[in-house]
Amino acid sequence: MIHHNSDLIFRLPHVYNWGGGFDLSPDGRSVVFMWNITGHWELYLLPIDQSAPPRALTAGPDSKLFPRFSPDGARVAFLQDQNGDEEYDVHVLDLATGAVINLMPDTPEGLNEWLRWSPDGQWIYYASNREKDFATYAVGVADGSIRRLSHHAASDIMAEPSPDGRYLAVTAQSRGQDNAIYVIDLNTGEEHQLGREYSLADAASPDWSPDSRRLAFVSADHGMSDIGLYDLDTRRIDWLTSGDHEYYAPVWSPRGHRLVYQAHRVGNIDLVHHDLVAGPIFLPLPPGLCNQTHFTPDGQRLIFSHASADRVPDIWQISLIDHSAQPLTQSMPADIDRTQWVQPRHLWYPSLDAGVSVPALLYAPRALPADARPPAIVYVHGGPTGQHENDWYPAVQDFVQRGYVVICPNYRGSTGYGKAFREANRFDLGRGDTNDCAAAADFLAREG
Repeated sequence: MIHHNSDLIFRLPHVYNWGGGFDLSPDGRSVVFMWNITGHWELYLLPIDQSAPPRALTAGPDSKLFPRFSPDGARVAFLQDQNGDEEYDVHVLDLATGAVINLMPDTPEGLNEWLRWSPDGQWIYYASNREKDFATYAVGVADGSIRRLSHHAASDIMAEPSPDGRYLAVTAQSRGQDNAIYVIDLNTGEEHQLGREYSLADAASPDWSPDSRRLAFVSADHGMSDIGLYDLDTRRIDWLTSGDHEYYAPVWSPRGHRLVYQAHRVGNIDLVHHDLVAGPIFLPLPPGLCNQTHFTPDGQRLIFSHASADRVPDIWQISLIDHSAQPLTQSMPADIDRTQWVQPRHLWYPSLDAGVSVPALLYAPRALPADARPPAIVYVHGGPTGQHENDWYPAVQDFVQRGYVVICPNYRGSTGYGKAFREANRFDLGRGDTNDCAAAADFLAREG
């Protein structure tokens, strides 16, 4: 066992866990993923049956990011910048030869951190600000030609092509903290906003059904982030969830009769397996943050990333038959005892403003004497629109190992607790949210 070492804990390698960090091959036999075992992000290939160890696909001084398999599984597209300038170029790697082509050398504009292939493999979709506002573009794989595809006023974040190749579902920032989904007919260029007939204010995270006729999406219009199903022909919306939790990131099964999505519960991001006939069940997984979910082509397993307070991010799989689950990657060195790290406790405490309760995660050293008053730290997350989840935070574990109690407030403006709470610091930045964080220190002093 290696005892506490600050340098070590901050250098522990892990898989990228926050969206776009890995992709499942079309045949379901392998994953390509971002791994920082060398000290920065490189791409690796791993067979799902673990018949071989991860194989490095890239090398060099610059990080390679957000890999996506081509529809035939023969190539991988990824983003790469130069010397950390965040002016990403789109690259394509041939898996058979190892040759890499830069489709967009010396890109002068900014690109959002995602890529998608067209189903015919001829184009790669991305969002950039090459014409001032962020819009969706396509770059030709054969010749590097660029086409603009979206023409609405909102600022594009990402796009999902329909399996039949006819449509793009584009998520864009629309008004305030709301998003909108624009469905673009690539044959005609016509765009329509999902749910406009119902005055839907917020929609994001679209995922196409296998027949390209329905979109699963997320909306906070009912107060919490809920999962809806949008019928492309009738423009009808059916709601799968009803606001008991915040739900995110729906993914269709290969046959289109089930979905998987995330649920925020007391600081954890759990997975829900929803059969459209039998209903939803929460999958039995360790507490933590489950993300980046993919169905295998046979629909019998999920491949996803998982991290928690005592587990660095890795790629996992779970059987949808018997619910057995295990990691596919093993980023944590074998000689490290992860039981030295502590899981947080979710709690609420009163803010300095009357009538306001603040959610938080509390980390405490394991062996505190009953009469001890240990030093404490209020650890404030960034954003401001974000949240502190049961994820891997090496700084928090370092503090706890040194004997500190750490409280991580999800102050007003944080996600995970409904739209009203998320927007509670709009036009009030630095007052209410600061009061929430200051009250965390009072809470610790009061509770000892």
